[in-house]
Amino acid sequence: MMTLNEITELRKSGELEKACEAARELHEADSSDKSALISLAECVKAQNEKAAKAGDIDKVIECINELASLRLEEVGEAEMNNRIAWDIRQLVLALNRENIFDAGKLDSLFDALTGIAFLKPHRYYSILLDSLMLLHDENGKPWDAFAEVLDWWGPEFFLPEDYLKMRLNNGAMNTSLAERAYTMAVKSILLAAERGIASEEDIERLVGELDNLLVTHPEFRYTLYQKTLLLKALDRMEEAVETAREFVKKYQNHYWAWAKLGDVLDEDNLRMACYCRALTCRANPEQLVEVRIALAPMLYEMGEYAAAKYEIEAIRAVSEKKGRKLPESIARLMSMPWYAETQANENNYIFYQENMEPTRDFLFGGVPETAILVSKFNPQKQTVNFVTEDHNRGFFSTKRLNMRFADNQVYCVRFAEEPDGKNVSNVMTIRRVDDPASYEGKLFRKLRSEINIRPGQTFTFVDGIYVDAGLLQNIAPGSVAEITAVAYYNIKKGDWGWRAIRVVPDYDY
Repeated sequence: MMTLNEITELRKSGELEKACEAARELHEADSSDKSALISLAECVKAQNEKAAKAGDIDKVIECINELASLRLEEVGEAEMNNRIAWDIRQLVLALNRENIFDAGKLDSLFDALTGIAFLKPHRYYSILLDSLMLLHDENGKPWDAFAEVLDWWGPEFFLPEDYLKMRLNNGAMNTSLAERAYTMAVKSILLAAERGIASEEDIERLVGELDNLLVTHPEFRYTLYQKTLLLKALDRMEEAVETAREFVKKYQNHYWAWAKLGDVLDEDNLRMACYCRALTCRANPEQLVEVRIALAPMLYEMGEYAAAKYEIEAIRAVSEKKGRKLPESIARLMSMPWYAETQANENNYIFYQENMEPTRDFLFGGVPETAILVSKFNPQKQTVNFVTEDHNRGFFSTKRLNMRFADNQVYCVRFAEEPDGKNVSNVMTIRRVDDPASYEGKLFRKLRSEINIRPGQTFTFVDGIYVDAGLLQNIAPGSVAEITAVAYYNIKKGDWGWRAIRVVPDYDY
């Protein structure tokens, strides 16, 4: 029987099979001998490291199962268990390098790892999780068991530094380990749900963890978006819509927020509006390529050929600059006759502005609309004075509103706060009301009445409506006329009333 020194020499010389056989024999002879146990563990660990570098997942699984059976933690050598993390990292890098992805074997690897008593929290334990996050198939899809892996690993064992961003060698900031782990878990469980191997309880549990993250780590960018995806998978659509709205409210000036919202929506009109809005945000051309790739086919299907060609040419310009191959969907559009026959728009900015209105409704859908009547539009100062249907007054600036205004017109507005008549109101959405009939009696009145005004009078009242004499030039005294009046506030009297804006003869009377 070999001695410990002889076994060590064999291991260091690379004769790992012989060393392991001898170490097993020594350990079996006296299982209480700690030195023999550690010698065997070192030999198996050396085999594991060699197999990992070679991408031999079967051998790695075998070695990890043997290491688990040695119960190193019971003899105070748990640190050796944690060093397995480096072998797993080497294995994953080798598998990715050879484009090998076998979900069945990965599941067996996971089963083997669950038998190891890791020290936690621990830097090596975090490295283990980080390594498993790198696994993906040839299409870039994650390992569908990763959500289960994270649940086993235990989010409570993240180190404080695992929640911090890291600076890469190129100077860029990498997303924190914890945030990346939850992102991968959401992708994983959604993939598992598509394949019918994730339960509603699993998804619900992950929703609860994301709710906790919203409180403890509000700096995580995509938590609300990820929660939206999970709620959608659970068919809890009302909650999904509200969560998505909260997400884009928080990041409404960032292109990626609107792009991701567009990716998750089912309604084509709103999806296109989200992509249009994303393309109005400040970003580098390279960052907007994926948005354009999603939008261009939609524009083609709508018959918006000039707009579609503009997007395609923008995609092509970036692809040529970066030396990338055009996506198949874009190459197919370019091969069609319409592409050569179409003159692209000079730019699509006007198109974006005309088609992004649904995003405003979505963004502020939880805020009720208030009907207003424009009492005075001042184009020089770019201001609008208005009254509301519930008898409030206010004013707002039109500088950033892409809309024409006219006096005595009815509009529906979403205000950030209730108008108080003293401070400028913040308009979130606004639309002109084409058929204001439902606001009769609130913002305007119409009636037919006999008109009587004595010579020299500058005004009169008809059924409580103030009528200026200037409106009665074509109205014979005692004749019947049609009167249109709007609500107005009498500053001198401090009360509300009606003011005629139009009086015409009623020829049918």
